Amino acid sequence: MPIDDLVAEHAPSLLRSVARCVVAVLRFVFAHLLVNVILFNLGRAALLIVSFGRYPRGRNLVAHESRIAACGILVVILVWCGIALFNHFASAGSGA
Repeated sequence: MPIDDLVAEHAPSLLRSVARCVVAVLRFVFAHLLVNVILFNLGRAALLIVSFGRYPRGRNLVAHESRIAACGILVVILVWCGIALFNHFASAGSGA
């Protein structure tokens, strides 16, 4: 019976440790997905539109990966500010 008592005593802390590990892995996967997939492709599309398809291509995709993702963040911020300004001025003009 002492082994059962030992297992019963340490099971909650073991489950907490496993849960923390699972949450950490999910957080890493989400952050990787957000930055390296969504923001990178959003920034790449914006830069391709602005540069008329010249940048980023070839080696620049790998060499400037963080800059392209930063451009994606900038696009998200600019779109968010545009929506906020539109909502502000649209509500001011409606007389409400």
